[in-house]
Amino acid sequence: MIILPITKMNGSFQKFLNTNRDLMYRYTVKQIAHAIKKNLSQINLYRFGNTQYIATIRRHQYMKNVEFALEYFVMTEDYEWAAKCRDLQKHIVINDLIYSARRTKEKK
Repeated sequence: MIILPITKMNGSFQKFLNTNRDLMYRYTVKQIAHAIKKNLSQINLYRFGNTQYIATIRRHQYMKNVEFALEYFVMTEDYEWAAKCRDLQKHIVINDLIYSARRTKEKK
């Protein structure tokens, strides 16, 4: 988890994201890939300064966040990272199927 230099949600967070969008999407994709590999139910991406506020992504949000990253990388013509996003989408689908099958089996 990284600590962002932001302590207030007064527009400075959105400005930070706009300025560092490339790095934030790359970091998010890497963290989601790690979560899929380790079968984590959620990931903590970053903390807002020295506050208690932490940005978290839960399992059901992985795909949507990867889709946002994919759109960004296609828009910026960064096809290497776009390909990583497409591969990660496949892994998410497979992981979700396995996770669902395990949960169904455990309920029986």
